[in-house]
Amino acid sequence: MTAYPNLKGSLTLPQIVTHLPQPVLVRRAEVPMDSLATNGPATIDAVRDVMAAQGIAATGPGFLRYDRISMACDMQMAFGYPVAPGTTANGDLSFETLPAGRYISIRHHGHPDELYDVTIMLIEWSKVRKVQWDVEETPEGDRFGARMEIFHNDAGPPSDDWITEIRIRLRD
Repeated sequence: MTAYPNLKGSLTLPQIVTHLPQPVLVRRAEVPMDSLATNGPATIDAVRDVMAAQGIAATGPGFLRYDRISMACDMQMAFGYPVAPGTTANGDLSFETLPAGRYISIRHHGHPDELYDVTIMLIEWSKVRKVQWDVEETPEGDRFGARMEIFHNDAGPPSDDWITEIRIRLRD
């Protein structure tokens, strides 16, 4: 018999939401899957610290974006914050724009350790509902138009009080 986790957090139902283009500052990195829980929050915090040192204000919560997901090799990711249009930064931060479009969105209130299971639920729901994501399957892994985890309370160590939105762009 398979052991199932006892999830304590709560979820919203999946929604399809339209977003306008969003300017962001990001730090790109290749991250092994098994280090994401540690390196992800630390990298987002580091981006926030660099922005603060340069006098750049975030216009929304921190996020991580999965550009390429592969279980066999490191993932290509971006860690960052929304910013005002035309913002510039020095160092290893890049100005980019998250694409406009329709996204599937679900929110989880609880410890981020539960996000793997929340993502599995969203993937299976999407299959049943025939929702098509903006993704290209390649030999190096799945390349997404925009697949993100957005941390709405954006501070402190992981806790049962985190509010995380999983947002994935849909195919046009």
